[in-house]
Amino acid sequence: MKYPLIFFFSSIFFPLCKDRDERRQRRKKEIWWRYIQIALIFGARILDYVFNLCEGKFDFLERLSDNLLLSIISYLDLEDIARLSQTSRRFAKLCTCDKLWEKIVLSACDTVTPDMRALAEDMGWRQMFFTNKLQLQRRLRKRRQGQGSHRNSQL
Repeated sequence: MKYPLIFFFSSIFFPLCKDRDERRQRRKKEIWWRYIQIALIFGARILDYVFNLCEGKFDFLERLSDNLLLSIISYLDLEDIARLSQTSRRFAKLCTCDKLWEKIVLSACDTVTPDMRALAEDMGWRQMFFTNKLQLQRRLRKRRQGQGSHRNSQL
């Protein structure tokens, strides 16, 4: 009596297992085909990005707004800003933008005169930050002389 019962269950159970294994194999092939399609259409970087998203790995820094990132970056040392600029195109753009360097200059200098601000608008805040103080004084003097001669020619 035991054996026919075992035979009965095995005749039902084994085909179910076989179907399950076949379905699993088909599913794996479908998934790999989708991976290949994503890689062919969008490239390997997007495939890695999507795969990491599926695994719950998010890059939260990339999700922050530019203004918030600029505020955070402005507290970094110059060496760290240089290193951060090499990590991605977005950070390279943020680390060289005038908004960031304006914040850095304003925090580093005691006072920023209107002439200095105008010069920074012309030459860029980053360039102004890295320019020697003597060179800045020379450029400010030239700028004032240029504005004075421009005013005299208008009169």
